[in-house]
Amino acid sequence: MIWKKANLFEKIGHEVFLDEYGFCRLEWNSVFVNDINTSELYVLTESENQYVRLRFDSPDIFKNIEQIFSSKIAKKKQNNQPYYGYSSQDYITLDQAIPVKVKKITINLTTNYYATFGLNGGGQRQERVSDKIEIESVDDLKKYECWYLEGSSTSSFVMVILPEIKVGDEFYLVGVGKVKVSNLVEYPNKDDVVCEAVDVEGKKQKIKMESEVFYLPYNKPVDEYVNINKSLNELRLSPYVTHSKEQNHIYNIYWNKVEEASSYHVILYKYIELRNRRRILKIADYEVDRNTCFLSIDKLVGGNFIFKVKAEDRSGNIIAESRGAIDGVPRDFKK
Repeated sequence: MIWKKANLFEKIGHEVFLDEYGFCRLEWNSVFVNDINTSELYVLTESENQYVRLRFDSPDIFKNIEQIFSSKIAKKKQNNQPYYGYSSQDYITLDQAIPVKVKKITINLTTNYYATFGLNGGGQRQERVSDKIEIESVDDLKKYECWYLEGSSTSSFVMVILPEIKVGDEFYLVGVGKVKVSNLVEYPNKDDVVCEAVDVEGKKQKIKMESEVFYLPYNKPVDEYVNINKSLNELRLSPYVTHSKEQNHIYNIYWNKVEEASSYHVILYKYIELRNRRRILKIADYEVDRNTCFLSIDKLVGGNFIFKVKAEDRSGNIIAESRGAIDGVPRDFKK
């Protein structure tokens, strides 16, 4: 599943991504035709012998507004009195109607955007902002777009590795929306600022190490797990990792012999649980003789060590490679 462009008005009520606000949910509050609230308007029936009150019968605001442009609309004469109690609220006769030529439709939207994802231990929090959109035709409706992924949530976003950013990179700063890196800042500094950026409105934003910064959902994020998830003929190696519970934490790595191999390499990684920083650190590369299918490493404290095994031929070509393993057999590492 990937994020795709969608019509903004067809996704009212859904979680979407907007460059101006980031991850948010849209709601419509009211719709005006030539500055007249649609609650005061009527639409001519198919028989054309009376007008019925204009109502939005479904949450699809696109179709409702499309109906306004394609129908004959009227408002009620102010000096007319209703003929029949309750029914007068929903119907007016032709002589009670003042035709309204649709020139402009104004849509009042409320955007509920995330002010924080709660990554600092607190809860998620949203804020609200109101916008007006004015359109003059159905084609104008089609110009407004957003990014949509069915079932998306805050967990759909991949956090940026801040030490690896460059000037010109574009990211999603929670509470702001899309930003573009304009300047790298010497780190560390008293304000803990990593870089400066500019949002879509041209306002300057300071990004700190604890800021909630994510890759844009419609761009392919950096895959920091690509090396430990890569494999080739893994079944031939079938490595297995085990470790002792003693103070020096001895790790033993075993694998099957590959006859064409001239040597083996055991690559050691450390998984660090840090926000906004690279979490997969390459620590060491151990070369092992072709006749040995075992390596023991001690003095590894803290856990979360990942081991990969590679087999090379005499020309230095990799002929077998396993995925990473923390304990037991290799597995896939997810973001």
